[in-house]
Amino acid sequence: MARWPDDALRPLTDAGADRFRRSVKRIVRLAGGCDAVYTSPYERAEATAAILSAESGWPGPVEDGRLSGGTSVKEMLGVVAGLDASGCYALVGHDPGISLCVSELLGATAGSTGLKPGGVALVELYGGSSRYGNAQLIGLLQPRMLARK
Repeated sequence: MARWPDDALRPLTDAGADRFRRSVKRIVRLAGGCDAVYTSPYERAEATAAILSAESGWPGPVEDGRLSGGTSVKEMLGVVAGLDASGCYALVGHDPGISLCVSELLGATAGSTGLKPGGVALVELYGGSSRYGNAQLIGLLQPRMLARK
């Protein structure tokens, strides 16, 4: 932790970037198109979102401070609350927040999804609502699954 006392400035490692770059094709196969990519303003999240947008052809990332590390699940869910229910959106953030959001949407025990850094959860909201238990898990892919050749 001493190397990066401000976690917001910790960069995505070269190995992490390469691994995620290899993952994007599988992400696109799972999600199809995407209407917007939202990212935490933290450096490594912005780098991950930039890779996702560049490699997938999806729109460039939009920074949203509600996806920062340390924000509440309620704040994070606010990112999707006002979006068009028929759209597909990518959220790039940090754990444990992102995993807790997925659990909240599914009505599952907090953190039970086991989403790992670099993993992807595809969640479909019913009626576009980001209320507790108002979603279905379509896919959960961990980094090892995504980066396979």
